[in-house]
This record gives sequence, structure tokens and C-alpha cells, in this order.
Amino acid sequence: MKLLSVIEISSTAVEMILCQKTKKELEILENIQEEMNLLKGVRKSKKISFEKWQRLCDILKKMKKLSADYNVDKIITIASSSLRNVENLPYLLDQIKLQVDLDVKVPTIYEKKKLRLKSFLKLEEKMIEKKGNTLLFNLGTTNSDFFLFSDRRLLLNQMMPAGVHKFLDVLDEENFSTRDIYMFIEEYISNYLEEFKKGMPRRKIQNISFMGELRNTMFHNIFGEIEEVSSVESERLYEMQEKLEQLSFNEMSKKYSSSSLNVTMAYISLCLLTVVCRYFEAKTIRVFPYDLKETIAEEYFCHEKKRELEEQMWRLTVDSAKDLGNKYNYDKEHGDFTLKTSKMFYDALKNYHAMDIRFERYLELASILHDIGKNINLKDHAKHSEYLIKNSFLFGLTEEDLEAVSFLAASHNYEVERSDFLESEIYQGEFVNFMKLSAILRLVTALDRSKKQKVKEIKLHIEGNTLNVEVETLDKFIIESYSFNEQIDFFKKVFGLNIKLSLNWRYNGNEI
Repeated sequence: MKLLSVIEISSTAVEMILCQKTKKELEILENIQEEMNLLKGVRKSKKISFEKWQRLCDILKKMKKLSADYNVDKIITIASSSLRNVENLPYLLDQIKLQVDLDVKVPTIYEKKKLRLKSFLKLEEKMIEKKGNTLLFNLGTTNSDFFLFSDRRLLLNQMMPAGVHKFLDVLDEENFSTRDIYMFIEEYISNYLEEFKKGMPRRKIQNISFMGELRNTMFHNIFGEIEEVSSVESERLYEMQEKLEQLSFNEMSKKYSSSSLNVTMAYISLCLLTVVCRYFEAKTIRVFPYDLKETIAEEYFCHEKKRELEEQMWRLTVDSAKDLGNKYNYDKEHGDFTLKTSKMFYDALKNYHAMDIRFERYLELASILHDIGKNINLKDHAKHSEYLIKNSFLFGLTEEDLEAVSFLAASHNYEVERSDFLESEIYQGEFVNFMKLSAILRLVTALDRSKKQKVKEIKLHIEGNTLNVEVETLDKFIIESYSFNEQIDFFKKVFGLNIKLSLNWRYNGNEI
């Protein structure tokens, strides 16, 4: 039976699970944690001290030895995305490789968030009401998110650039009491809550679902023994927070037989949850304790489940893209036409591009969002669209995905040269694939150049070396035909196919 170790280097601890896959579930054989506040004092110096380097390597050596004692098949080591801000991180990773022979991956904020959301999707039916409105509050170390679901459809999402570690830094710099930090958190996040609420007028939040890394005895006193999903009445939550703010952090540490760092992080999490619940006047909170290591282990062992979660996540990604479009007053009818027709072209040309599903999804998202830049300015709107997409959050996408979608969306309105592409962060080896997607997007947007959806029916078929595009329309197609013909040369260049547009114009039902 295969064994796996997953080691996580967080900002405050080094943890390892040693696990195996049984027929029914993931079985944790060992769960080890050593507290280590790697980022304490780093905010000003931007560097981790040599002493902390060495201690970290010593801890990792012990964990690697235990893994060897179990004869594990693989060790996966990850570090918190918050470490990306440390200037000497490359040297630290080099020392870990030299001293411990471990390769450490430092996921981006969005990569880590994607893993979190996959964990949430496994329990979506328990976390999100089938009918009515549910707010999902995803608490991270450096960033947090709010998601509004209505009848299990994602309507709104917003990222908040603040998490537990933000307020740990505040406590390091200020001599705040437990009451002070609660008041600071309440005031600090109020603007984000108000901004989120603007997008949900007249929608009453019936339930709040909360996910975070909650493995602390303080939370067990509030919610009971947290296993999969626990529920608690908001009044009980408020009562516990008010009792705790009467204690110092040292008194909490003694009360719960836990380190000062652990109880401080737990209390900050509790304050954040309390502020959110009070703001939205929620009656009940569902709590999902999240563990990144277990999610990574499940993906390693369960490939079929991983694919199922990817499909679930894609549904919410499309919802998230439409939410972003709504924020910038996009033309929904034009977006729907572009989405539907782009997929038709993509499928018709499958033998001429042989791209995997990742590229198909990039095309779908770019079809929805390519014109959102018009909300900023009609002039150079494609460049504005690129900026807005690249600097947004879409459910389930990484920074690399956003770069790809934003680049493709921008390319619909100008001819991208290879020099433009090489300046982007997209893998250079995929240049031709993106040019083929761009050629499709340009043809399709040309077919709705007037934004009046004049196309009533479209048929695509390839004969010899020519793609025939047969369009039935009830209106004059002059500007669309002109725009379409402008894109033919680029299409020929990237696909090696001729293309022919044929019109069947029916005026008042009569063929002309």
C-alpha cells in the first residue's frame, strides 16, 4: 500500500501528515506539528534569520527521517504563500535542498486558494443551502474571500487583502489588548463588508459558512469536537468572544493549555468570524475546518475525485466570470453569443488544433469577459479588459490562468505579435495555441460586430482545405461581413485553412 508524507511550512509552524489511502478514505498514520513563528519580525527586515533557517532544516530532517522509517513512497513539501514576500526565500529553499534534499513548492495565493475551494466543494451540499442565500467566508493567512451563493449558484465574490497574519503583525507592533484587537479588526474590515454588500441589495443572508484552518482547543470549546462540518448559533459565538476579550493572551494560553501564538491566532480568527456574523446578522454559522495537507494527499491518491472536483469548480468559475462581467456592466447578450459561437468554432476545428480542455476553458472565459474594458473607456478597451481580468479573482483560477485569459481577451481587438506574447508571463511554448484561440475569438466577435445578434443560425463544416461558415440572418449583415473578412488572413496564417462566409438573408421571412 502506498504511503505519502505531506509537509507544510506555514508562517507559524511546521506540520506533517503521514498517510495512506484505504478503500473508503484517507487514513492519517502520523500527524506532527512543531511551532515556529517564521515571519515574526520579518515585516521590517524582509528576511528570515540564519538561526531560523537552521532550526527549520533540523525540523525537516526529523520529519524526513520519520517518513523513511515508514518507508514512504513520496514526500510533498509546500510552504505558505506568505513566504513569497521574504527577500531571502530563494537562499532558504536552496539550503533546504542542500541540507535535507527536499524540493519545496511555494504556491501562489491563488494556487493555495484553489486547493481550499476544492476542499469546500466536497462538502458543498452541507455548507450551502439548496434554497436561499448563503455567504461563504474563506479565512486565509494573508487574504480572505467572501462568496454569495443563491440557490447554490455563485452570484458574487470579493477578495479581502487581509487574513490572520495581517492582524498578528499589528499585535507585534502595537500593545493591543484583546478588546483593542477586536475593535481594530471590526473597523479595518468594515469597508470591505460594505463594498460587498453593495453588490447584493435586498438579499438577506440566511446562513454563513466559514472555512479556515481551525485545529485549536479554543474552537472545540465553541463548536464542540470539529470533524467535518459543525454548526453553531451566532449568540453562542458572540458570548464566547465577549468572554475571551476579558482575558489577556497569556491567560488564554493557560486556560486552554496552548501556546500564546496558537491562542492568539485562534482569537483573531474568532474575532473576524464574529464581526462578519454581526454585520450580516446571521443566525447560524456552519464551520468547515480546512487542512491543506489533507487536500494535497487526496489529490495524490484519488485522481477520479480530483477530476470531479475540477468539473464542479468550473461551473462556479463561469458564474464568477459572469459576476465580474456584471460588475463592469458587460453586454450579456453579446457575451452569451460569443461564448456559444466560440465553442462551435472550437469544436469544428478540433482536428486542426488538438488542444486540451484547459485551452477550451480559457476561450470560454475570454468570450464572456473580452469587452469589460469598455466600462473604463471605449478607446483601447481591449487593453483595459486585459488589466481588469488580470487583477481580479475568478473562482478556481490561478494567477497563471488569469494571465492567459486576460491576454486572450485583449487579443480579440488587435493583432498580437510574437514580441507581445513574449512579454507576457504565459508559457512561451504555447504561443501557437493562443494564436489559434485568438483567431477564433476575432471571427466570432466580428459576427456580432453590431452587438445586435443578427445571426439566427450558424452552420460550420470543413470541405477540403476550407472552413465554410453559413449564416442565416434576418437583418443586413454589412458591418459583420466587413469585420469578418478583415480577420480571414490571420485565421489562414494560424490554422492553415481557407475560410468562406456564406449568407442566407431572410427579409421578413423571405429569402433574398
